[in-house]
Amino acid sequence: MIPALTLVLPGSAAVLMAAMFLQGVRPGPLLLVMNPGFFYQIVAILLTAKIANLLIGLLLKRVFMQLMTIPSERLMAVIAILCVVCSFVITQRMFKVYVTVLFGFPGFLLRELRFPMVPSSLVSCWEIRSM
Repeated sequence: MIPALTLVLPGSAAVLMAAMFLQGVRPGPLLLVMNPGFFYQIVAILLTAKIANLLIGLLLKRVFMQLMTIPSERLMAVIAILCVVCSFVITQRMFKVYVTVLFGFPGFLLRELRFPMVPSSLVSCWEIRSM
């Protein structure tokens, strides 16, 4: 959020920046001078979200611990089904399901062949960034 508000660098907050431009708020170095109330509102919202996240995490700690007792075979099957269903629900196109299966199958094979996942994910992230 800091780079988006002060330096106008779009990252994951690009939608927020677009909404600010639509409302007449110009992000950048003069944000605190021109609209100090807006900045403090964002700080208050982020602080409230962090506190809510902490409270929800503390309240649901036991539920999450019970999830850890579920056998991984059953849990992974449910997660795989949810991934396929959600990829269809987002755009209601079978193409997304095909892409999910196309990229999920090599990941499954690599896991079955006991390839370490972290180095392979780092390599794929590096390849995407170098494009």
